[in-house]
Amino acid sequence: MEEVIKITGLKKEFEEKYGKGTVINTTITNIILPSQIVTEFYEDFIGRLSILDISWCLPDAEEKLKQYKVGDLIECVVLDIDFESKQVKLGQKHLYKPLSETTKWERIELGDEFNGTILEELNDSYLISTGGNFYGFLHKSFIEKETKKLKVKVNSKLDYSELLSFVPAFFEMESDAIAKSEVKGEYTFIESDLISYPAFKRSLLGLNASDEDHDLISAGFDLDS
Repeated sequence: MEEVIKITGLKKEFEEKYGKGTVINTTITNIILPSQIVTEFYEDFIGRLSILDISWCLPDAEEKLKQYKVGDLIECVVLDIDFESKQVKLGQKHLYKPLSETTKWERIELGDEFNGTILEELNDSYLISTGGNFYGFLHKSFIEKETKKLKVKVNSKLDYSELLSFVPAFFEMESDAIAKSEVKGEYTFIESDLISYPAFKRSLLGLNASDEDHDLISAGFDLDS
């Protein structure tokens, strides 16, 4: 009975200080690539920030994750608290509205041109970054020779993922129907290793991860479910 009262008291005190929606500044204590940030927290609790909660746009989240280092002080909001595992689920993207709901996004029109940089190869497309902090896809069939920089124009806006689909800037507008058929479809950045804990455990990432990393990631999947 005394233990129950103690736990109830801790929960009440904790939620008064760090209830859902509380904005905090916390220090990074560990980075588990490619998808998790661990932070210090209250008492013996830890904070956990998933790459999916860093930004509404996953490529943007990946870039931000690369820039973080242990010891950095970051601003987050409390999303959920698991008293049993003593983990607090944190978010950053919830501190601002999605790009697709901003005037900046609304002002993008079909045919707008950008200077693009190829960041990586994804299945049959390239991930493109623009100087205006926009990200999007360009189908591989549009590039005949190896290049890193190119001028692209907007073919469509993928509001659900905060991404754009691009075609080369030299494309005439009457060719856009062809372009749309080339880039049509759902895109995902979530690697198969990160779909579930069993998948992670079997992957090269899982085989090389420490027991502590496995405990954190397993608890993270449980908290997200």
